[in-house]
Amino acid sequence: MITLKHVCKSFERPVLDDVNLQLAQGQLYLIKGVSGCGKTTLLNIIGGLDKHFSGELSGETGNIGYLFQQSLLLSGLSVLENLTFLHNNKSLILKLAEEFAVTQLLDKLPEQLSGGERQRVAIIRCLAGNPSLVIADEPTASLDARNSAKVAANINAMKAPQRLIIIATHEKYFDEYADEIIWLDYGKIKVVGH
Repeated sequence: MITLKHVCKSFERPVLDDVNLQLAQGQLYLIKGVSGCGKTTLLNIIGGLDKHFSGELSGETGNIGYLFQQSLLLSGLSVLENLTFLHNNKSLILKLAEEFAVTQLLDKLPEQLSGGERQRVAIIRCLAGNPSLVIADEPTASLDARNSAKVAANINAMKAPQRLIIIATHEKYFDEYADEIIWLDYGKIKVVGH
């Protein structure tokens, strides 16, 4: 369980204003809102990337896996080399490659893959570290509708009893998979629903 109490963050203006949340293991949460409303800032605080805020963040995050808008694969390295670069567990990586239908891509370079294929590889890289917390920041923003739907299903497949998944998005592709949808309106939690 991760708990945020009265979390505030300002840059030139307030970005997060008295945010109170409880996030439980085994759940998939969506943080929705328009661009610039504070979604990424909230993720950065939860994930420990931003420690300059007021309020309280408590709970054990454990091993954190990140998914970003771009796959952030290293050019010049094959897909397999990208996957073993951080987590040298080849048997697990090969098993995940089969599950996510990218086995035939392991010898290719990232620039030879489609956007959807690159994101599936990024999901495998995230899972190879066996994260207890997955943070995904607009993971379908650079994809077309077909690939966005596939990646959303792939991320939903990451759900596990001891894993907490938090996704920031303004798109609809994850709505059907969410255990809770948290609406952020320029720094304030407006609605928490299903």
